[in-house]
Amino acid sequence: MSYSAADDSAPSQEPNPSLYAQAPETTDVSGGVTAGPAGKHVVAVLYLKDGSSYAVTDYWLEGGKLHYVASYGGENAIDESALDLQRTVNENAAQGLTFTLRPAPDVAPETPKQ
Repeated sequence: MSYSAADDSAPSQEPNPSLYAQAPETTDVSGGVTAGPAGKHVVAVLYLKDGSSYAVTDYWLEGGKLHYVASYGGENAIDESALDLQRTVNENAAQGLTFTLRPAPDVAPETPKQ
């Protein structure tokens, strides 16, 4: 049996293909993760032990939970034991991103008012 893209005229068999979204991060020509659809800079990709991954613009560890802000803007928290820490460190390093667990969200310094 052979497969040809020209033979692929059948409609999608997905139950509701409109529910499936594009990956939250984009990649520049050098291969690094740059920004998500919300336009915020992606600082890391979290890899979980269940195989899922999330591009995030912020993350911090608090009370045994890893809190994060996804690249689309939603905030969530998972149990720290769900994080595949070694894979997260390795995959982010391969993209030139540093993954460091912090005790609080990253707060941008305020611009002085004049």
